[in-house]
Amino acid sequence: MLSSNVAKQVGNVRKNRPKVDFWTVKEFQKFIGTFDKSNIYNLLYFTTFCFFFMTGVRTSELQAIEWSKVNWNTGSVLIDCSMYYKNQKEWYITDTKLISGTRLIYLDDDTLKYLKDWQEIQAEIGNHRFVFSLADSPLVKPTLKRVLQIHSDYAGIKSIRIHDLRALSC
Repeated sequence: MLSSNVAKQVGNVRKNRPKVDFWTVKEFQKFIGTFDKSNIYNLLYFTTFCFFFMTGVRTSELQAIEWSKVNWNTGSVLIDCSMYYKNQKEWYITDTKLISGTRLIYLDDDTLKYLKDWQEIQAEIGNHRFVFSLADSPLVKPTLKRVLQIHSDYAGIKSIRIHDLRALSC
């Protein structure tokens, strides 16, 4: 009914992409050095943020990683699902964001050691399905954001978003 496409006259609306900020390796080392690994919560967050930094996984992917996806023989983790998390009682596992998001990530020796150490400590408090968990329920994004902010401030470095930890890995 229209003689011309009005959208073509207006053109595409340009979005300003948010500036991605990230840490240097030195800044990350300052940040990660603020965790007291003798405290179980700090050990969990230390392991979590090392994993984030070294792998570039999304938070929803990290939440869904189960121990069955870790292959100690090959030193790899299969990322083939994601987590929709609404609250402690309402969460479920879904497919990854993109079909191409299913991938095998090979881990460096340090990250493997941190995971192994965490698995041993976690086993002392019970049987857990999820890698990054204390009560066999997923970590909560706001808690991760808060821990990131607190330890960034303590380390005296700029605060970044959790998503920005992906910048160096991807």
